[in-house]
Amino acid sequence: MEVPRKKAKKCPGDDDTADGGVAASTAAQQQIAELRAELAKYKSRLDRVVRDLNGCKREHRQLVRDLKKANNATERRHKQMVRDQNRAIEWALTVKSIPRDYWLEKGHTGEYAVAMERLLDRFKRIIKELRKGAVGDDRICVWFELNEEEDLEVIADHDKKLMPYWKEFANALVYWSEYHANDKTLEIIIDRIETPDAVLDALRPAMQSKVEYFGFVDDGSPRTWKLAEFIEDILQTNHTVTGVGFASVMLSNEEWKIICNAIRKRIAEQFSIVQCFSITKCFPDGIDSEMLKKILTSSSVEVRLIRNGMSSREAPIIAQCLNSNPPLALLDLRDNRFGDADAAVLANSLSSNTNLTTLRVDRNNFTEEGRLAFLRAIFDISSLASCAASNHNCQVFGLEKDISDLNCFDEEYPNKWEKIFAMLALSGDDSFMNTALLRGIPTYLMPELLEMAGDQEEEGNSKITDLYLELAGTKRCQNHDVWDNLEHSSGFGPINEACKAKLSRDVLQTTACRSLVMKPSSSEIKFERHSESALMCSSIRADDNLPECSILLVPTWLSCEVSVILLSGPLSSVLVIVGREVVCWPKHVGVAFELSSASRRLLETNMLPTLTATLDQQPRSSAIVAVSMGSADGTVASPVSSEDTSFVHRTAVIVGSSLAS
Repeated sequence: MEVPRKKAKKCPGDDDTADGGVAASTAAQQQIAELRAELAKYKSRLDRVVRDLNGCKREHRQLVRDLKKANNATERRHKQMVRDQNRAIEWALTVKSIPRDYWLEKGHTGEYAVAMERLLDRFKRIIKELRKGAVGDDRICVWFELNEEEDLEVIADHDKKLMPYWKEFANALVYWSEYHANDKTLEIIIDRIETPDAVLDALRPAMQSKVEYFGFVDDGSPRTWKLAEFIEDILQTNHTVTGVGFASVMLSNEEWKIICNAIRKRIAEQFSIVQCFSITKCFPDGIDSEMLKKILTSSSVEVRLIRNGMSSREAPIIAQCLNSNPPLALLDLRDNRFGDADAAVLANSLSSNTNLTTLRVDRNNFTEEGRLAFLRAIFDISSLASCAASNHNCQVFGLEKDISDLNCFDEEYPNKWEKIFAMLALSGDDSFMNTALLRGIPTYLMPELLEMAGDQEEEGNSKITDLYLELAGTKRCQNHDVWDNLEHSSGFGPINEACKAKLSRDVLQTTACRSLVMKPSSSEIKFERHSESALMCSSIRADDNLPECSILLVPTWLSCEVSVILLSGPLSSVLVIVGREVVCWPKHVGVAFELSSASRRLLETNMLPTLTATLDQQPRSSAIVAVSMGSADGTVASPVSSEDTSFVHRTAVIVGSSLAS
């Protein structure tokens, strides 16, 4: 019996088609390719993640190594600090004290032995403070204190038993610089103690410490000690040092040249400034000319030459140096022997010097003649041009009648303008400001002049007024007192008082933000308050003697008020400066002014009003010579009290035929 065979199952799509299943096979292969591509992409991502993870592991291991290394370094440093601290304390406790008899056996007095004990105690205290980082002051002075009967200072002799103290002092300086200094620096002064080569060699490790100034006072020289070479090494190797000083240190000219050349070389090659070079009482009989030139041209910012016996021999050398305008900012000539003739020589050199800012001349042989020489050099009142050409950088200190109020600003610009406006305000005989000095000033410079007038906010220095009156040979009057007290004046009160007075044709206002100061005369001016809050004034009459150049500065209250002044008479021309805009009316043109409602609306929207001017064809000409509204930047301040003048803006009028062009 035959068993029927089962039919084989067909795969999906295994139908009898025309292509024999080729399309299905292609689709399967494409799907496999896509899956393989996606698998490769995931494998690539996985590989990248593994690489990043391995990188993180490496960074982590490196970080751990760095932290361990830093921790080990910190531990070593801490252990070293503990050892150094213990060693310093142990040294301070175990150092053998030098018995008093030791100094007596050396032939010294009992007072000397006591002073030496104080010196050694001072050494111990300084070393302890340096080691512990407990230095309270930026200046460390190792000094020996002993005076003889005639107050002569005694110098401590060098002794081999002092060497441990010097060495430990140097080590403590290095230790402090490494562990405690941070951003601090120290000044080190060794005063009245011999410093032979053995001491200098012991101090050499400290040359790299954070010391900004080394000073030696009464070191017991002249000897064969290599102090100049020591200073040269310091300047060349330690860029922290910015100053060196010597007092009663006797060196040869060759040694001084070594130091001067080291300073100059340091600045030229290393571009590192040496701020101070001080030489006090090192040349009792004056300084050799060549040596003085070396010192003054060492390129130091400050040079101090105190008590060096300098006189007429040195004055021309100093003047010649100042004439060359070196980078010298301070020159200290105190306690020398300069006289009045030398003062004239030194003062003349200031005319071409723009770098020197401080000159000290205390306790020389100057009389009033010498003082006037310095005063005229920095404040020449013969003319505005001479005043402008004066020295405006250097303050001179130390004269019996002080003149240091001149040039007290850090920059030349305000110093010059302070003097110019002092001359304008103080030199007039019958007006508050002497406008005659402005003859010949070009019209285009007037806005700048007025701009600077508003910057004289601190005007009224009575000492400068006194100096001007002294130079001019003039006695103080009411105008001078007014100028000195401008900064104490309120805004509206003084104007009301002035309006009650009679005025001359020179109606002048000194500065913006100051009260209007008026000179009584036969003419009248009257201010009236109107409902429109406008400040008006009636005509000021002028005759044929109107000066060629007049200035009128009028304060404006910005709470919708306008200052209007009418000037009637045979005017040649009127130049009106409103803020920074200049308008020139020609000869015999009358101008009438009216504040329109549109202008008021502009005022309320913080815009500088457009003022309407209408020609007046009347035979008798009249002109508006002052109209001001708004601030320098074209905006208008919000209404404020009339007593507050901080917002006042200046307006000026220059009247005169010389300015018509």
